[in-house]
Amino acid sequence: MADRGKYELLFPTVLFVASDIAKRGSVMKMIVSTAIRALGIVLFAGMSHAQTPPGGVPIPTTSDFGDPGDQFGYILAADGNWAVASGSFGEAFYVYERLANGTWTRRQRILPPVLGQAFFRTPHLRGNRLVISRPSDPTASPAGSGTVYVYQRNDSASPFTLNATLRPADAQTGDRFGYGLAQTDDRIFVGASARDEGANTDQGAVYVFLLNAGTWVQETRMSPPDAGASARFGQDLAFDGQDLLV
Repeated sequence: MADRGKYELLFPTVLFVASDIAKRGSVMKMIVSTAIRALGIVLFAGMSHAQTPPGGVPIPTTSDFGDPGDQFGYILAADGNWAVASGSFGEAFYVYERLANGTWTRRQRILPPVLGQAFFRTPHLRGNRLVISRPSDPTASPAGSGTVYVYQRNDSASPFTLNATLRPADAQTGDRFGYGLAQTDDRIFVGASARDEGANTDQGAVYVFLLNAGTWVQETRMSPPDAGASARFGQDLAFDGQDLLV
């Protein structure tokens, strides 16, 4: 799988063995996820938490890092020499770069567009694009239907900035839009695991957004007719370069 190579850079033992196993059931996914979070403590221990923006100077972090209950590293994403970790109990994501000498340094802190409202879902990092979701978003319409934020940067020397906000055209209250995430160069896949399909409550669906002339447009919605109620289709997504695993 394409993502396996990315994770091997950070977690060579656990995910090399478990990445394929994890796709076979929610219990194994939970075990692997827990292992990743545990490794996150080791991975980020002793790193430089002083934020060093590309081309800038370190920024003091005493006011935004290390508070009780931060749960730093509870959520992780990685791509090559870059990693994103949650902090402040989901109310911020921290972007790290691995330098040539093997040490990690913090490059950026990303806050939700609306302060005080946590993201609370796993981000997805791919090159110069970072996708973060908020599946239960009270500011969305209808309320609680979920929002996906697309952050973009020009290159590795630039910070991520909010580029787009994604919401489905046929959103439902509490559909958990954004619970699952995957992306390619020109598409973003978003799971809405609690979406009702007909009489099937919480059957779930996957939305596909296409990058068209610089703008993200909803391309299609997928949900298997035989999934049934409470299937939670779209709760976890992975893309290997050719196939989308749901």
